[in-house]
Amino acid sequence: MERSEYRRYDPSLKVLSQLLTTFLMFLKFGISLLTLREWKKNGVRDFFSIPELELSTSALISENMALKAKFAAVTAEHGLALTTIKFFGFRIQYKRLPSSGAKETILTAIKAASDSIPLSECLAAIGLSTARFHNWLKR
Repeated sequence: MERSEYRRYDPSLKVLSQLLTTFLMFLKFGISLLTLREWKKNGVRDFFSIPELELSTSALISENMALKAKFAAVTAEHGLALTTIKFFGFRIQYKRLPSSGAKETILTAIKAASDSIPLSECLAAIGLSTARFHNWLKR
């Protein structure tokens, strides 16, 4: 006698089989009557579930949007920091920029980053004062 392959089932099917009085629906899906009787006899065991799987679609979408916004902010701050380090090293305070082109590049990076994070945070991230920033804008 050949033995059939062992099959695993979703725990929610087992819970559903406990609630229903007839097994006809399950038989149509190829679940054996013996298996269904075992589920009925043994009851439902506790099983591990991931809480994120129980979230509604709207909750998942809102969480995804929040994570995308946070990622955009971190990416913008990272790009701003890289641009600043390229021209100034690690500290922008008390250093002069040699060319207006470098200032223009820094201002462009600040404007791009300020789409995702507030301007004050952009300036604080690179150590540029608001007075110096506005002075550069005027020129």
